[in-house]
Amino acid sequence: MRRRGVGLLLLLALVFACRRSEPVGPSDEASSPGPTPIVAAVDAPGHAEVEPTWTPEPEHAAATPVPGSAVIEVPVRASPTPIDVGAIPNFDRPRDPTPSSRAEELARCLTYRASLDPTFSSTSRVRLKITATSTCSFWVPAEESGFEVLSKPVAGGGMAAREVGQFQSAIPPRSSHTETIIEIDCPAPAGGCRYEARVWSPSGGGRGSE
Repeated sequence: MRRRGVGLLLLLALVFACRRSEPVGPSDEASSPGPTPIVAAVDAPGHAEVEPTWTPEPEHAAATPVPGSAVIEVPVRASPTPIDVGAIPNFDRPRDPTPSSRAEELARCLTYRASLDPTFSSTSRVRLKITATSTCSFWVPAEESGFEVLSKPVAGGGMAAREVGQFQSAIPPRSSHTETIIEIDCPAPAGGCRYEARVWSPSGGGRGSE
């Protein structure tokens, strides 16, 4: 009985010795933690120790705006080109003949209008304001601004009175504000008179208006 127990102990010791002599596999080395190596930093002469820096990369890079060019349209108002009315052909009527005299030329572009001056009071005489309207393309000198005024009874019967005069200043081209004053008889107080003013010159010719 004692011999059997001793043999069993020897067998167990042999098995244990065999297990210790087996090589360690890769799995055993990975599973068994080993000692952490200690690395000593040695300063080399002439070299400074530089710690590495880590720069995080942006998750989304911001888009850099590209400068563009904008076209701005500025309207430019062109100056109107003057139109020569005289060069436009008249298809519906013949062209007016060239005036034969200075008086006829003035009669075409000057119009005179006579109106009563209410501040003047008389039983047989009135004061009229003569207004010149010019479509002429030139200045009319005062010495060429003569006019004739006729006084006619409203009831009829022909001319009652006549006066001639002229403006004290030149008449500007294309204007309607030149004025002067003249007095004339009206021997018909019952029905009153009507008055006509027209361009006048010693050589004659003209066009009248009331």
